[in-house]
Amino acid sequence: MTLLQKAGVDLSKPETVRAVVDQLDTLVTRLEGEIGAIST
Repeated sequence: MTLLQKAGVDLSKPETVRAVVDQLDTLVTRLEGEIGAIST
């Protein structure tokens, strides 16, 4: 989050924070899928 603030992302608005969380969730889900594909 500090890196986002340094990049100029306004984290004072709940909708911005929600968008960041949603994006991170999407990335983690994709990563889990890729790890699962490698493991099997």
